[in-house]
Amino acid sequence: MTSRPCQYFEKVIFHLHHRLVHLALKKHHHGASRY
Repeated sequence: MTSRPCQYFEKVIFHLHHRLVHLALKKHHHGASRY
């Protein structure tokens, strides 16, 4: 096994974190533009 499970989880967590950050930024931007 060349790819370890922890590496896979790391990639998934990174992807999810990136999406969460993107959503948070979008929400923040939307809220800021509303006022």
